[in-house]
Amino acid sequence: MNKKRSNYVYELVGKITAKQLKKDKLDNPFYKLIVNIENKTEVDIINVFPNLEKAWINIANSKFHGKKYLFFCKNYMGNYSLLDWQEL
Repeated sequence: MNKKRSNYVYELVGKITAKQLKKDKLDNPFYKLIVNIENKTEVDIINVFPNLEKAWINIANSKFHGKKYLFFCKNYMGNYSLLDWQEL
């Protein structure tokens, strides 16, 4: 593979089981999603930042329960961050 790990986009299929609103070291809010991923079982957390407006609003309003998603994520030092998502 020619791509660096940080440039690779992971396609993860699964469901969101819970959310937690957190703040980073600079006091910026983000959501920590507890997920059940089918195709990469070692992933159990995906972080979502406010720059993804549509996803942020849906998560804030809890419009994800019982739905299955394809998550597009980047992995930075073992932490998966959401780039985009698609309902299946």
